[in-house]
Amino acid sequence: MVLIIVFPINLGISIALIHHTSLGLLGSPLALSITYWLSFALLSLYTKYSPAHRRNGTWGGLQLRAVLDTRSCWEFLKLGIPGIFMVGTEWYISRTRLTTTLNYVIQGCL
Repeated sequence: MVLIIVFPINLGISIALIHHTSLGLLGSPLALSITYWLSFALLSLYTKYSPAHRRNGTWGGLQLRAVLDTRSCWEFLKLGIPGIFMVGTEWYISRTRLTTTLNYVIQGCL
C-alpha cells in the first residue's frame, strides 16, 4: 500500500530534481533520501493506525522495558549477526573479485 503511494512521488521528485534544477544527477540521491524518509513516515503511520494490527495484536507500541531487556536484545543479535556476516562476506568477495579483474585489465593494457 505504501509503495503504491510512494512510487509516483519518487518518480516526480526524481524528474524534478534531475531535470529541472541545477543539481543534475546529484538530485537522484536526494530524491531517494526523501523517498526513504517518506516511506518510513507512512509505514509508521500505517503501523500505528492499521486496524489489522489492532485486531491481531501484533504491535503493542514501543516499550522501553522491552527494548532494554537483555534477553530480547540477545534474540535480536542472534538474528542480526549472521546477516552482518553474509553482507560483509559478499561485499569483501565482490570487491576482491573486482580489484583482481581490474588489475588483470590494467596489466594487460600496459
